[in-house]
Amino acid sequence: ATKYYNEQNFSMAETLALEELSFNPLNDNAIDVLAAVFLKTNQSVLLQKNSAKYLDTIRQVAVMLNKLKMFSQARIFYQKALEINPRDSVAWNNLGLIYETLLDDENAKYCYEKSINVKQNYEGLYNLGIYYRKQKDTQNGIKFINIICVNW
Repeated sequence: ATKYYNEQNFSMAETLALEELSFNPLNDNAIDVLAAVFLKTNQSVLLQKNSAKYLDTIRQVAVMLNKLKMFSQARIFYQKALEINPRDSVAWNNLGLIYETLLDDENAKYCYEKSINVKQNYEGLYNLGIYYRKQKDTQNGIKFINIICVNW
């Protein structure tokens, strides 16, 4: 896949990266190639997939783009993951973090709330508590942090 990426044959690079991931879902090189192709072309075959079969790969590309500080691009992949599985509490939480980084507080709050409504989880509760603290809503901030203290 890397060879085809270097030759700017992006379609073949994506195809081979997806094939490599079918054998080894944790293949970091294949994830890197998929992220790089998207950054180079602003397109990804993954965004056309609607099968749960590709969900882990879509999330891994989102994480890679996030690590590269390509937040708007990572948001696109988290949104796709949630289109496939709207009950993915981790994707909701991570999308909230992306929105917070992009200074979109209302969407960040919405995502954190969705995350904990899907499944009560430490990260979503913590991030919602911090959100309220930043909004100077101490009472709600403490409420969510207390839930963490009681349950974890």
